[in-house]
Amino acid sequence: MNKHTGKILAGLLSLAMLGTSGTVWAADASFTDQQKENESALFTDSNEEYESEESSEAENNPGTVFTDGTIEEGEQIFLTGLPLLGEADPGDMEIPAVSVQYLALGDSISTGYGLSDPGQSFVNLLAQQTGMTVANASADGAVSQAVLALLSSGSLDAALSDAEVVTLTIGGNDMMAAFYEMIAAAYNAASGDSITAAQVPVILSDLTDSRNAALTQSALQIVMSGYDKVRPSFSAALDMVGSNLKSIAAYIKEKNPDVTILVGNQYNPYQWLPLPYSVLGTFFGQAVNDLNSVIADGENGAGTLYTVADVYASFAASGESLTNASALPLNLDFHPNSQGHAVYASVFGKLFTNTDSEAVGKPEISQVSVTGNRVSAQLAETVENAQGYDFVIGVQENCIETKEYFQICKNQTDIGADFYYIPQGSYYVFCHAWIKGEDGIKQFGEWSEGIPVTVNAVTPQTPVLEKATVKGNTVTLTYSSCENAMGYDLVLGKERKKVNLEYRPVNYGTNVIKVKRADRLTVTFKNVEEGTYFAGLHAYNRTSEDGKKVFSYWSNTKKITIR
Repeated sequence: MNKHTGKILAGLLSLAMLGTSGTVWAADASFTDQQKENESALFTDSNEEYESEESSEAENNPGTVFTDGTIEEGEQIFLTGLPLLGEADPGDMEIPAVSVQYLALGDSISTGYGLSDPGQSFVNLLAQQTGMTVANASADGAVSQAVLALLSSGSLDAALSDAEVVTLTIGGNDMMAAFYEMIAAAYNAASGDSITAAQVPVILSDLTDSRNAALTQSALQIVMSGYDKVRPSFSAALDMVGSNLKSIAAYIKEKNPDVTILVGNQYNPYQWLPLPYSVLGTFFGQAVNDLNSVIADGENGAGTLYTVADVYASFAASGESLTNASALPLNLDFHPNSQGHAVYASVFGKLFTNTDSEAVGKPEISQVSVTGNRVSAQLAETVENAQGYDFVIGVQENCIETKEYFQICKNQTDIGADFYYIPQGSYYVFCHAWIKGEDGIKQFGEWSEGIPVTVNAVTPQTPVLEKATVKGNTVTLTYSSCENAMGYDLVLGKERKKVNLEYRPVNYGTNVIKVKRADRLTVTFKNVEEGTYFAGLHAYNRTSEDGKKVFSYWSNTKKITIR
């Protein structure tokens, strides 16, 4: 093995280590079964169920830190830090209390894996640019089947029903799973062993495993043989991606026919690498092309299932590297860097909305009023050709240019809108009207003139419901102290529904306790009837000009059962 070959080999190992996300999922039958068993735990609702005083918290596995480098001729190649298959941890994704306007799905590209500042991820950038409330339900290591299973579980139905836009990055891990299958098959043929694809990253991460070097060599041979030779081995993975993409889009449209679905295609992360590493750019570039053809098929199929965000073209046109991959020092982490995520945000952002000032007229806001911490805006009249209206409120007069909105009220069919829980301060309110084009994407008219407004009331801090315990027919709730609170209203509702842009307990009847002391942080409901309830609370003060209650956002909810 010469020095250059050794470097490629070391780099290839880093590639196998990184996959398209922090963890790569296996495609063998045994792992698929394990994956299905864990699907329900991929993402959690903000509700927690309590039936006793004891509760357990999920353990968070720390992320894996990878190192890589070059290797001199004749040196033993070792690989450390390789995550085990099936350890993908999506974290504690929690649907915001307010209505979700943007739902992000997919793999580690959508999670922003590897970024030092999570705010630089394209998902967060898009949320900032559009003013949309976002729920990020992506997970490191996710394959297309995992996304489909997550949706099928129904855990995201509420978010889907609210969402205007869904973005999806998927498919890279499906291809990596197939790559692991090839490595396992090549190794087994050469050694007479019978390891599975799920074992490949385990062995490669174990420095003491006697099979490590031979398995590494098998991986190198696959890349050096050229993509055309192994292309048939990717067929099943590509078919699976295509099928799952269509099923994912169909499910989303079933829950929300009006939502816009944007699917990002795959970029070639190694197009910028010089010789001798350019062999990786050639191999994976061909694999990317095959994957992108499958993604394009869904866009161009009957009924146009989704719109493709052509990330590939923008990356290909870039003269600078948009990933963490580099030759000096050798680093084959192909996740987007901050510049890459900015490109993602630009490509997706152009598809979020289409602006056509001639398609619909300019609204005129005739009145803005304030009641406590609620701001109400009213248009003078309906706008010609308008199908709906989006209202925004921001601190700066130029917020429609910077897109730094404090709150947004979208998809109003009436000519008025309310903003809730607005803190004390000065603001500007704007509105624009929209219609939907033949592609289903909104076309916006010109923004209205901004109307200044001042809120004098002080909004209390949002309380946290820390604990809910059940003993027989007695329920005890413990909650946090809140700044600017004079008291608290606590309820046990039979349902949890969206009211005024947030999710809260409803249908609580007489199960209400009104606390008139800011320092009382525990209440007890007695003689509660059997059934399932959702506990929650909000804080209040009387800082409004008329002395009426000014409320905080509702707290988190906890699901309890009286047996």
